[in-house]
Amino acid sequence: MRFAFRLRAGFRAWAAPALLAAAVPGFAQQPETVPVPQITPIPGTAPTVVPAGGQVQPAPTAEQRIQSLEMQNAELGRRLDELVNQQEALLNRLNAVPTQAAPLDYETPGQLGRPLPRGADNIGEEEAPARVDISHGIRILSPDGKYRVELHNLTQPEFRAPFPTSPSAAGTNGLVSSFDIPRQRFYFTGSIDKYFDFYSVLNRGYGSLDVLDSYVNLKYDKTFNVRVGRTKTPYGYEYYKIAEGDLIAPERSVFVGNLSPNRQIGAMAFGRLAGESIEYAAAVMNGPRRSFQDFNDAKMVALYVNTKPFLYGSNDALRNLNLGISGNFQRSNDPLEPTAFHTANDETTTSAVANVSPTFLQFNPLAVQKGNQAFWSGDIAYYYRNLTSLIMYDGGLITYNLPNRSGIQVPFEGGSAAFTYFLTGEEIVSRKEIEPLREFQLHDVWNNPGAIEIYTRMGVLSTGNQAFTSGLVDPRLWTHTAYVFDNGVNWYMNRFVRICLDWQHSEYSSPVSLGAGRFTSSTDMFWFRSQIFF
Repeated sequence: MRFAFRLRAGFRAWAAPALLAAAVPGFAQQPETVPVPQITPIPGTAPTVVPAGGQVQPAPTAEQRIQSLEMQNAELGRRLDELVNQQEALLNRLNAVPTQAAPLDYETPGQLGRPLPRGADNIGEEEAPARVDISHGIRILSPDGKYRVELHNLTQPEFRAPFPTSPSAAGTNGLVSSFDIPRQRFYFTGSIDKYFDFYSVLNRGYGSLDVLDSYVNLKYDKTFNVRVGRTKTPYGYEYYKIAEGDLIAPERSVFVGNLSPNRQIGAMAFGRLAGESIEYAAAVMNGPRRSFQDFNDAKMVALYVNTKPFLYGSNDALRNLNLGISGNFQRSNDPLEPTAFHTANDETTTSAVANVSPTFLQFNPLAVQKGNQAFWSGDIAYYYRNLTSLIMYDGGLITYNLPNRSGIQVPFEGGSAAFTYFLTGEEIVSRKEIEPLREFQLHDVWNNPGAIEIYTRMGVLSTGNQAFTSGLVDPRLWTHTAYVFDNGVNWYMNRFVRICLDWQHSEYSSPVSLGAGRFTSSTDMFWFRSQIFF
């Protein structure tokens, strides 16, 4: 505004003498006689009239001319003000700093592990350019904030050193130490107007590059939204609410990693009720876990409910206590999945996981899943200051068929208990995008160490005796129950880079096969996992 004032003052200081000189000939040096000038009529006065006889009327006086010029100057000043104001508006639009887009008014659970943000800002008119933000991946916003596209990357290089190992012949599976990339993911997400989100992920694990997630959200408000496509089945707090990049240990607990319904194609309604204190999801899915297709007309019905009963109370210690239940049911007619149980499974369908994770049970490859199938889970997730605890109980039932026997109902039971503590003082209310209080600085590690979290977790998975007496599992090679212990440390150098050191120790209720006539009652694995999510 100061610039505009000076511009107007300078224009007037220059314009007044120039206009006087142009409109009043001889203003600086006045002659005895002057011709009749062409003067713009002064508003509210009559113009100069030349009589029919040709006699010229006396020229307007200097006072009249000055009055006319002052009115013209005032009009020019008004127009200049308008131009200056338009200029300021354009400069403001060009120099505006993009603001942080407001988050959705509901969380998109357990995918990126972060809510899908929506651009709520508006930089003006339709001709303004789109905005690009690279503070967390690549985000492109339309000028009016109605359209958004995001690109993200997840890379997890690791090294596993199991003991004892079980090398096999060349070209066959065997448990060996190795460098691996369990997850390389590319995310393509966005919003179309205020009612639609899309979410697509390509993943390369131990198998081939494939589509991991592919769905569309129809958003009504935070109480009711609909998702259609391939997505997580709503089951259990650990699986549904915590993304793979935000886990406590490098991989999920042993029950969830082997028997969770995983990703399927279907439709799901989800939202939050009673403010933020109740979260629900209800889904109808194809049924086969880790699938892209169905094999019968029956569908899986799944329900998930999580509550925060003390969220709006006065007790801060209980404010972030989560109590949840979930379950699913279906009549299946599906291929065998999973084909084996592992202690450190990345939920893959490929047999290559046998190279990197101890195996403690393997099913008869001639078996299929046909008949009733159900799973249920009860969860407690608790966050208080530097402490996190996650306790789960899981159970289930799968009906198997063999070529010579049908209707083999096998129960499964298990769960896990995990506890973590931040040595560097970070306090969290969920496992999403942990940001250190002091980001790691190589030149000053002592004062800027990043965030350091220690953890311990115990998990168990038990298989019913029906599997071992029916020919479904060979009791001479495999065990009923596995107890898996993980102890380690997470080092968050910044919000995007994480390093995990883990020691996994597993005990088995009976010896398991290592191949070539070798057996063991326990296994150990030393694990280095690095991660960049941006």
